[in-house]
Amino acid sequence: MNCRTCISPIGMVLGIILLLPIIAVAQDVLWDNENSADYDWVWSHFMDTLRSHGAMVHYTRDTGGTVYYVSDSGVGEGWENLMDMDMLCVIAPCYIYDPETKSRIIEFAHSGGKIVIWALSDGYPPWTNDLITDSGWQTTMEILDTCHREIWTNVELFQLIPFSPLTDNVSPFILFRPPIISCGDHAYPFYILNGDYPYPVAAISYPFLHERNCSSYIILVTGTHRWEIDMIHEVDEYRFASNILLTAAGCPGYELEPGAIPGGGNACVEEPEYYPCTRIPNPFTPNDDGIYDEVEFTFPGIGENEGVIKIFTLGNLKVRTIEVPAGAGAKEIATWDGTDNAGEPLLQGIYLYIIKSQGRIICKGTVTLVR
Repeated sequence: MNCRTCISPIGMVLGIILLLPIIAVAQDVLWDNENSADYDWVWSHFMDTLRSHGAMVHYTRDTGGTVYYVSDSGVGEGWENLMDMDMLCVIAPCYIYDPETKSRIIEFAHSGGKIVIWALSDGYPPWTNDLITDSGWQTTMEILDTCHREIWTNVELFQLIPFSPLTDNVSPFILFRPPIISCGDHAYPFYILNGDYPYPVAAISYPFLHERNCSSYIILVTGTHRWEIDMIHEVDEYRFASNILLTAAGCPGYELEPGAIPGGGNACVEEPEYYPCTRIPNPFTPNDDGIYDEVEFTFPGIGENEGVIKIFTLGNLKVRTIEVPAGAGAKEIATWDGTDNAGEPLLQGIYLYIIKSQGRIICKGTVTLVR
């Protein structure tokens, strides 16, 4: 036997041992290319990025031999193997999921699965909202009606909100009028556009945080058309989108700390209890027409304990403080009419709120003011 062309038993064993770490870290990603507003080939380079980092990409619809060609033919496996996946990728669903599929998606997240949902352009957010606002979970995220985008043109420019590893090595960039993400309690925007249309571009939510479950999360992203079409010229946009996919898939070097929130901390470690808070309506429209002129806040223990509501701009400028005393009239006082501490009307936009009671922060989130 010519040993130059053979492998010794010892070499085979060593080869298998060396391959074990690679096999161990392989992540399985299910891409729902069946309910997608885009052709498969448009997103094929992102699927290639996942594969190049050791992930196995699966599809809900066959791709080989069709006009939806991708770089390597994929076999449609449907939803049957969803529970065996590590991550689910949904790209702008173009129709509403049936109740059985939505239940599968929610069960997948509840068991620790990660989900990335991309909302593309006008017309598709309603289908996305139907999924993320399902009563089976608490995503506290919503895509606002994009036909009202023009109300944001006078909002000041905001800073980048970093959220490692999602924003690692990414410089601020500008997208043209992406849909607006609204974030409630326990949902965090982690990138703010630095341009003429400073909308939240992406957000992360832990849908079962009320159960102290931080092993699963949903990443919602908007404004993705330029990422897929002009990826060569817009390196930061491509890197940002790739970071999101690689992080959700749990690829080596892109692990996200469970329960992590922007600015440090861990929602499951530093906040040992879940505090259900509400702010209704959101958005609110303080234009003196008698409809949604104020946003009403509630928090645990309201009426029994004193509290304070602080309102900030996205640039962390405090604009309003509302002292809420204990007593029967607490809920009537825990409202905001869109004015600052001097009684002057504030510009429309997204504002942060923090509620403190009994010496600690018990609620935080965003509220949208529209004029």
